[in-house]
Amino acid sequence: MSVFLAIVFLSLNMGKSGGAIKPVVTFTPNWGNVLLGDDVILTCDVPSTVPEEPRTYHWYKDNQPIIGDQQRLFINKSSVQEDRGDYQCQTIGGDISDPVFLNVINSRVILQRPPSAIYEGDPLTLRCHHQRFFIAINTKFYKDDQEIKSSESDSTFHIPNIMMSQSGLYKCTKQIQSYDRIYMMERSDVSFISVKDNELPVIAAAAIGSLVVIVVFAVLIWKCKTRKRFSHQDPHQAIPTAETINKPPGNNTDPDLQDVYYTYLDISQLSKGKRIKHEDLTVTYATVNNVNI
Repeated sequence: MSVFLAIVFLSLNMGKSGGAIKPVVTFTPNWGNVLLGDDVILTCDVPSTVPEEPRTYHWYKDNQPIIGDQQRLFINKSSVQEDRGDYQCQTIGGDISDPVFLNVINSRVILQRPPSAIYEGDPLTLRCHHQRFFIAINTKFYKDDQEIKSSESDSTFHIPNIMMSQSGLYKCTKQIQSYDRIYMMERSDVSFISVKDNELPVIAAAAIGSLVVIVVFAVLIWKCKTRKRFSHQDPHQAIPTAETINKPPGNNTDPDLQDVYYTYLDISQLSKGKRIKHEDLTVTYATVNNVNI
C-alpha cells in the first residue's frame, strides 16, 4: 500500500509540462504574513530522488520575472509596496511552482500563520508578532472571540494535531510599551483558519477499495462460471481429443493422422493417497470405468 500511496503522492505533485515535479516555494521564517521591515528568505525546493546537479533558477513575482538566479531569494527589510505579492520559481527545463503569497503588513501586532494550506492531523503553530522596535508583554490568543491562551512571555500558540472542528476566526493581543513607557494593548487582525480534510489518504483509500472490489468481483464471476460448467457436464459425454478436432471430414488416408477412438469416462473422487510432487504437474485422483458404447 505504501508504494501505491507514493505513486498517488507523486501524481498529485506532477507538473503540467512534461510530467515534471513542481518545485515548491518556502519561507524562512515559515510565515505567510510579515511585518513591515522584517527579513524573509524564499527557497525554491525541488523534490528529487537523484543527486542534485547544478541548477539555474528563475524567480517571478505576480507573474513578472524578478532578479535572482539562485535557489534562495533574500528579502531584507520587507516593503509593503515592493515585496508584497505572489512568488513562484522555476528551474531551466522544469515546471513552474504554484504561487505562494507573501503578505507584508504595516502594523504593530499581527497574527502569523504558515503560508501553506492546513490539513487535518497537521501540527499548527501561530505567532503573535510585534514590531522589533517595541517591548511587548502579556500575549493572549482568541478563537471566535473566546480566549484560548494567555502568557507573559510566550508569543506562540501550538496545536500538535489540528482537527477540522478547530477551524475558525483567530486573533491575538499584546501589551506594547510606547515611547513614553506606557503599555497599550494592541490587537491583531482576525485570521480565518480553515482546516481541510486530509485528501491524500481519502483518495488512496477510495482507489484501493475500488481495486479490491473489482478483483473480488472478478474472482467470484470466475468461480461461478467454473462451477456452472462442471455442474452441467454429462459424465457420459464423450471427450474429443486434439486429433478429433483437427481431423478433416470424410475419408482421410493421410498416414500422419492416427485413428481416433472414443470412450466414456465415469469420474468419481477417491481419497487422496500419496501425492506426487512435481513443479509442473497437477494430479487429480479418480476411478476410470469403461462403458460400452
